[in-house]
Parts: sequence; structure tokens; C-alpha cells
Amino acid sequence: MTTRVTGARLRGSWAVVLLVGLLAWGGALIAASITGDSVLIPLVPLIGSFIVPFSILVWALEYTGRTGSVLTPARLVMGFAAGGVLGLWPAALIEHWLIDLAPALYVVSVAATEEVIKLLIVVLIAVGLGTYRRRDGMILGAVVGLGFAAFESLGYAYATATTLLSVDGAAAAELLLSRALLAPLGHGLWTALVAGALFAAARNGRLRMTGNVWLWLGIAILLHIGWDASAGLAALLVSGILGRDLTWTEFRTGAVPGLMGAEHLLIGTVRFAFLALNATVALWLIARQWRKEPADVEAVPD
Repeated sequence: MTTRVTGARLRGSWAVVLLVGLLAWGGALIAASITGDSVLIPLVPLIGSFIVPFSILVWALEYTGRTGSVLTPARLVMGFAAGGVLGLWPAALIEHWLIDLAPALYVVSVAATEEVIKLLIVVLIAVGLGTYRRRDGMILGAVVGLGFAAFESLGYAYATATTLLSVDGAAAAELLLSRALLAPLGHGLWTALVAGALFAAARNGRLRMTGNVWLWLGIAILLHIGWDASAGLAALLVSGILGRDLTWTEFRTGAVPGLMGAEHLLIGTVRFAFLALNATVALWLIARQWRKEPADVEAVPD
């Protein structure tokens, strides 16, 4: 009863957190751009990287509190933190090794490594729950994925902020905000899909890696590959239209030198279309899996 009351009291807090975060981020960006104070520069990527992921974490706390979920606030917060603290450095080490072995499989290596590591973190946080339901798995998976995304974005954003804030505040703002807004459309969705399938496959209070879970892990990896390859695919398509060859480095980075402004805009537009399609597919799959829980409970009562 206490848990449900707490969740009800928190209801709507995520929107307040998001609004206050955006205002704080904007204020920090303006102050850093005007003053050039190096003390403020780390604050801009820190707030920008965590605005959306942390707001969704607060929503998860609200939802689980209202519904009496077995996911306690402590597990959700640990999942969010573990996604970044325990996820990024092993992924970086393994990716470095795999990329040295097979440079041409760079995107595949990154996607497979990160999705497997996030799933392992979900399992670590979920041990001992006893009751496993699809929606709880999806929420925990989203939280772990968003933690990973937040800390990953922080690294990219910090490098951007330190180089751009003193040169082009508008460019820095555009790049940092775009990463913040895109955060929930990637890692959070992909890990939610796999974790939901993992929880749904549990029997007798134990998690199981069934064929269906492996299938969803494969789908998450494919979505991840499509997301990471979007810049290269856009560059490849536009280069083909323009009748020019694309080097492997240009495909991997999505940066094509020697293009005019309109051509760069075209590449950006095509990439956005690829990302939008990727996110639409992931959201559609999330909605379908979310609606399956009543059938799960009816088929396998706790």
C-alpha cells in the first residue's frame, strides 16, 4: 500500500524534472558561452546528457510505485547507474579487441558487444526478484539502456563542449540537445525489448535464455547496427546519387569531404530519415510487447 501511495505522490514529477533540467541546461550553456568560464564547461554536457534519461528514470519510479511492481526504487537506480558504470568500460575494451580482429565489422562488433553487456547487467540487477513479468523487464531494460546512453553521451558531449563552446555556442547547443533528445530512442528501447522477453521467459522464479530471448537479442543488435550505420548509409546513398565513390573511412564516419552546403544538408536529411524509421520500428515493437503482458499472466499465473 505504501508503495502505491508513493508512486501516486510522484505522479507527473518526470515532467517537472525534464522542464527544470532543460532550463538548467540552457542557463549553463548561455553562461558558459558568455563567460568562457572553464568551471562551467563540464556542467553543460553533464546536464545535457542526463536530462532525458533521468526524466524517464523518474517516470519508471512513478509507474512501478503506482502498480506495486517488484522493481524497487533501489533496483531501478542501481540499474541506471550500472548501465553506465559497469557497461561502458567493458564494452570499450571488448570492442577495441574485436575491431582490431575485424575492422570491417566495426558496426556489428559495437552493436553486439553493447547489447550483450546491457543484457548481462539486467540479469545482474534482476537476480532475486522471484517474480518476473514482461513489463517489469521492459522497464528495467529501458533504465539500464538509458544509463548506458547517458554516460556514453556524456563522453561525446564533453569532447564537443570543450571544443565548440568557446568557438560556436550555437553549434554546441544543437549537437548536445540532439543527443539528449535522441537518448530514449536508442539504447533504452533496444534493451527494453530483450529484457522484456527475458522476463516473460522466466519460469519458477528463474530467468532463462530461451530461443525467443535470443531472437529478441538479435533484433536489438540489428536495430543498433541500423542506428550506428545511419550516417554511413546516408553518405553512401547521396554519394551514389552524385556519382562519386565513397571510401571505407568516409562510410564509417559518415563524413564526406568536398561536398557543398546543400549536399551536406541532403546527407543530414537522409540520415534523419533512417533514424526516424529505425526509431519507429523500435517503438512499434515496444508497443506490441507491452500489450502482451495480460496474456503472459493468464498463460503462466504466478
